This record gives sequence, C-alpha cells and structure tokens, in this order.
Amino acid sequence: EETFFYDFESPSNSSKNAIFNLGGSFASLHTGRKTHSDFISVVVRGGRGMESSMYTDTFSVLNYNSLKLDFWYLFENFNRRSSFVVEYTTKDDLTLWSIVKVYRRKDEENKIRRAGHWYEGYLQIDTSEIESLSLRWRCTASVPKEKVYLDDVTITGELIDPHNTQMPPNSLAALTAVTTEDVHWHKIAFSDFETPRPWGDFEPQNTTNARRETGAFSHSGTASLELTGNSGHESSVNTRSIDVSSYKVLRIHFWYYVTRFRRE
Repeated sequence: EETFFYDFESPSNSSKNAIFNLGGSFASLHTGRKTHSDFISVVVRGGRGMESSMYTDTFSVLNYNSLKLDFWYLFENFNRRSSFVVEYTTKDDLTLWSIVKVYRRKDEENKIRRAGHWYEGYLQIDTSEIESLSLRWRCTASVPKEKVYLDDVTITGELIDPHNTQMPPNSLAALTAVTTEDVHWHKIAFSDFETPRPWGDFEPQNTTNARRETGAFSHSGTASLELTGNSGHESSVNTRSIDVSSYKVLRIHFWYYVTRFRRE
C-alpha cells in the first residue's frame, strides 16, 4: 500500500496539499475552532454544484487495484435530510462525476448530535480498470448556512505490484512531494486519555490536583486530563521518556479548556 495524508496546514507554503482545489465561492479554507486537528480545515456549503465543492487534481491510479479514502467531517446548521457526497470522475475536463457515497445528517453513522462532533468517513473505490481520476467532496444542502467542514484526508492506494518502483509523472507520490523544503514530520506520540490506553504516553497520575476526568470537558471522546491548583509536581503530568536523537525539532499540539481561572 501507499498512503498519503493531507491536513490543509500551510497550503501556500507546502506542495503537500497542492492536489486539492476549492471549487468556487461556496468553498473556503477555515482557520478557527472548527478543525479536526491543528489549525486549518476546508468548509463547503449550500448546494451550488462545483461552487460548493473541494476536488483534487487528476492523478494516476495505474499502480493501484483500489483506493481507500479516510477523512473527517463536521456538520453545521445541517437539516436532517441534507447531505454531501464524495464522487470521482475519469474525465480531464471534470465532467460526468460518479457518486461513490452520500453522507446524510439523518444516517445512523451520524447519530451523535453533540455540537462540534467530528465524524470519520471511509470508503473504497475499485480502480482496477481506471487509469486516472479526480476526487470531489460536494455539499448538496439547500441553503448556504448549511455547511460541512472537511479535514485530515488520507488516501491509500492498494498496489498491484508492491515491487514496482516506477512512479507515473502524475501519481500521488509525485504530486504531493514536498518541494519547498526538505522536512519530514513523524508523529511520536498521541494521547487522548480514552480507553483502552487511558494514559497513552503519559505517566499515570491520580493525585488530587492531576487526574483523568470523564465528564463534559473533553475535546473529543469522553475523557480528558484535569489539572488544578498550583502545587508543583502535584498539579502536573509528564510524558514517559522519549528518544529525540533523530529529530531537530519537536512540535507539540494540544487542546485545553480553562474553567474558574482568574484573568491573571
């Protein structure tokens, strides 16, 4: 398999996200709280066809038997009967799109009604008889206030021949290579304090001022870490020792919620 990940971060400074395009005035980048990770997502709204869509450049799938798509989406002001679709075309002029899957607000997989909840989308496309294609995420809602936020798209190609190292000029590997700077980020650790690894890469801590909390204050899921007071180590949590000998820089990203804090 070959896997490619797109998170829409710094799209103007990196060619990693360059295969994605905004369809028109009803699609835009969002920099704010409605992101699945980091700081940027894509929002499509209304039902204006291409204008309400995000789509990829046409890329070669000659090396793949199939494509697997995994992405995250968030509804805002969506009617129960409204939807968005994922589709593809094999035409260079981006016509004659074929719908792969429809995502409706009323579907069982979207039954969690909590505001701000992100859902995971997954689908597979048989590409054994296709040379190249373009993918599109299109909002088909009734009015512009109905929006879908999209983030963290993973495209995985099932290789026909894993030993074939030839790369077509317009393959995903060629189109998404980072050319502006030779930087490769590697995810070392991730902790969301959910079971079955409630402490993840952190040292277990259950003091009065540092504890795992399962309540209403989690950013995602049902658990978070709660720190209170100002009692030094007792009001802290630390990670397990991490080997950083292979890295020049560490990037740390986390979410926090402040309650009953004084302004100072």
